[in-house]
Amino acid sequence: MRSFLILVIIFVAYIFLFITHMCCVFYFSVPQLIYPFFFCMFLLCFLLFFMLLFFFTLNLFTFKMFVLFRLMCFSRKNFCNFEISYAFFYILILHGFFVVVVVVVVVVVVVIYLFIYFFIKILMLLLFLLMLPLYS
Repeated sequence: MRSFLILVIIFVAYIFLFITHMCCVFYFSVPQLIYPFFFCMFLLCFLLFFMLLFFFTLNLFTFKMFVLFRLMCFSRKNFCNFEISYAFFYILILHGFFVVVVVVVVVVVVVIYLFIYFFIKILMLLLFLLMLPLYS
């Protein structure tokens, strides 16, 4: 319950961040160069929120299954198969690894997008500066 409350607070904070960002861009004439950066940051935060939510729910489910299976093992000695029991634990570890990989991929994609965006902006500015003497 506490982790869910923390996730809700984070989600509300990101929505507030996005709303203030949109107000800044459209009403206070913040340079449009900042827009993709904030949008990517919001998208990244949104994806992280859902990945965390998915991670917590799946881990809770897997952990409960692991505990139930261990209780069944201890209640019936002939039913006890530790290889299957530890399979749930490995699923837990693999899912955590999957979440980390997805988060890293999202961060890398956002950074590459921002790099390409700002690189194109700088190239356009240089092209404009090079063409300026032709028009004067």
